[in-house]
Amino acid sequence: MVLVAAGFTAALAVRRRRVWTSARLSQTDELLEAIAGQRTRLVQGDDDAAPRDRRLGDYARLGARADRPFAMLAVAVETLTSAALARQALAPILRAERESARAPAPPPSAAPRPAHDVAAGMLRVRGLSVQRGGHSVLHDIDLDLVPGERAVLAGASGAGKSTLATALAGILPTTRGHVGLDGAQPTDAGWRERVGLVPQHGDNHVLLAPVAFNLLMGRGWPASEEDLAEAVAVCSELGLGPVLARMPAGLGQTIGETGWRLSQGERARLCLARALLADHDVLILDEPLGALDPQTARTVLAVARRRARTLVVISQE
Repeated sequence: MVLVAAGFTAALAVRRRRVWTSARLSQTDELLEAIAGQRTRLVQGDDDAAPRDRRLGDYARLGARADRPFAMLAVAVETLTSAALARQALAPILRAERESARAPAPPPSAAPRPAHDVAAGMLRVRGLSVQRGGHSVLHDIDLDLVPGERAVLAGASGAGKSTLATALAGILPTTRGHVGLDGAQPTDAGWRERVGLVPQHGDNHVLLAPVAFNLLMGRGWPASEEDLAEAVAVCSELGLGPVLARMPAGLGQTIGETGWRLSQGERARLCLARALLADHDVLILDEPLGALDPQTARTVLAVARRRARTLVVISQE
């Protein structure tokens, strides 16, 4: 359909260009004659300005009509080019989605069963080790997180806290050891839906999209009325209510690099709200208070403790 429309527009452009070219040559001939007879007309007082103006007006209109199809072609070519580039950029994501859909589900016996002493929903870590560049960052880490537990992992800068967080979230591959949650492992599909991570504020990303999409992308889209109401409630608890009130479009306001700009503290709280709305089984916050003042930090921690199922807060001290 697009090619047919482009072909029709091209044919129309050629036909109009032919008519305009004929009119242009006619105007050129008339211009040469007018120049040759200019002195005679000045002496005799023969002024045919009105007919000449009409002919020039007709010529201008023919030129505008001739240019219009070429402008349409340019827009069509630009649109098709943008679509082709977008498809090329999205090809790896689409290919991965198709391969994931074709992959057969593993049999129930393929997943390791939790040990008899592991409670349902417990995150268990045994002998976890991670190496980077040939150097050991984490070595033989053991950890049990019981459902509903609130834990703080503290340590000096460079001790490997963020490395542990990304390994538990399934973002960083481990060198050795086992991480399990109800028989699932970080390499299994759906792990990141169950174990969520809010990284340090410098690594939190806000998409150039409406506030609602940035908040609910991990919960489901398009959002229902209940989801939108829950998003407003979480934002209000985190102190973002006044920010939403200032935005002309509220949850529909576009934010991001060229949209409504957020401060570091607002950005950090929005990313925390996104994680809370995703309703992970285990939520890990990697130094979430760095961009917040003490009073706001206490409010944020209270909301996270109340809303998260199992909460891990990583802190330097």
